[in-house]
Amino acid sequence: MVGQAFGLYTHQRNNRIRSGFLLVGLFALVYLTTCGLLLLGLRYSGVPRGRTPFAEARPPFWPWITGATTIWIVIGYQINVGLIASVSGAKDVAREDNPKLYRMLENLCISRGMTVPKLAIVESEALNAFASGVNDRQFTVTVTTGLLAHLDDAEVEAVLAHELTHIRNGDVKLMIIAIVIAGVISLIGEIIFRNAGRVRISSDDAKKGGGLAILVGVVVIAISWFLAIVIRLSLSRSREYLADAGAVELTKNPDAMISALLKIVGRAHIEGVPSG
Repeated sequence: MVGQAFGLYTHQRNNRIRSGFLLVGLFALVYLTTCGLLLLGLRYSGVPRGRTPFAEARPPFWPWITGATTIWIVIGYQINVGLIASVSGAKDVAREDNPKLYRMLENLCISRGMTVPKLAIVESEALNAFASGVNDRQFTVTVTTGLLAHLDDAEVEAVLAHELTHIRNGDVKLMIIAIVIAGVISLIGEIIFRNAGRVRISSDDAKKGGGLAILVGVVVIAISWFLAIVIRLSLSRSREYLADAGAVELTKNPDAMISALLKIVGRAHIEGVPSG
């Protein structure tokens, strides 16, 4: 069953399937949003007699929209790590900068035959860590200085194992795809609805049907916006529990994972950085 995960390997398979559906969903939402924008655009030119708003919203440039969406996905894949680093202020860490931390990460990766991801540190009192990237070349595990200061070595190792499990399970790639989808659609929806009050419906006969076009356009964009939010929220919290389980599998130290979680709870917010 695609919607449920009964173990680590089932979860990994389900994430691959979800990633495919999300990519297809991105194109569908972009087409839907484009139709909404075109319908809103009819308020300037009106709908000719004998035509319907739906007929007028069939653009001859679908290939251009498909190409633009594909380019957006490629850009999202390429810049996601750099974008997250710029927002969070993360700095790359080489082996010589923090040998102990790097060795912890490396040993965990060797135990599972994983490519060692990049390591980064954020200067913050928050107790937080996160993984980013969509492939072995990009994967990065980032920790805060607050986490390193307040957790002992075993607890830090458990947190690193948690983030590595997110990478192993495909959670990180899935989240990046969801952000690419939800981000662009939510941005368009927000812009439209913030300016909704400025829309004027003409009573001119030449613009007959314009009011209906506007109404349908707003509804279509609202549906796209809602579906983008649903996609983001549909990513089950079970991935966090499975990452905890994966960390225990890697470290063979459940007490360290439990202790780390107890210290982190309520202290994970990085000042000035959106939780998303």
